[in-house]
Amino acid sequence: MGQRHHPPIFQTVPANEFTDRDEIIGRLLRMAALTPRDATVSTSIVGRRRLGKTAVLEQVYNQLFWEQDAVVPIYFVFEAKPVTSTEFAEAYFTSFLRQSIAFRRKDDGMVRERRGTLPDLVQMARELGEESLIARRDLLRPSG
Repeated sequence: MGQRHHPPIFQTVPANEFTDRDEIIGRLLRMAALTPRDATVSTSIVGRRRLGKTAVLEQVYNQLFWEQDAVVPIYFVFEAKPVTSTEFAEAYFTSFLRQSIAFRRKDDGMVRERRGTLPDLVQMARELGEESLIARRDLLRPSG
């Protein structure tokens, strides 16, 4: 599955420097392909720092984004700075919504440039007929 003709969305390591990871990337792509049938199992990638775990996940994301239409890839970076649970939930939901819409539209710039505020993304989801993506957004509002 060569995605060389599409621009990378996430890329820590340039493609020409990224080598010897075809087996693990292939395994992760096969696992992702099982997701629509609920036949996948959880997995984790564990290793010391600087071994290429993030680069592998970025390559898998890029290939899933461009080369299939069944599984929406979601990539979220957990920031080191402390945030409240509400701030985290809003950041995660915004990222999830942005990436889901970008995937449906095949608009990689939307992800790379982090285009769209939460209200804009909610409206875009409605326009795409993706009501299920926004059905419980009310959970983001603090109670009180």
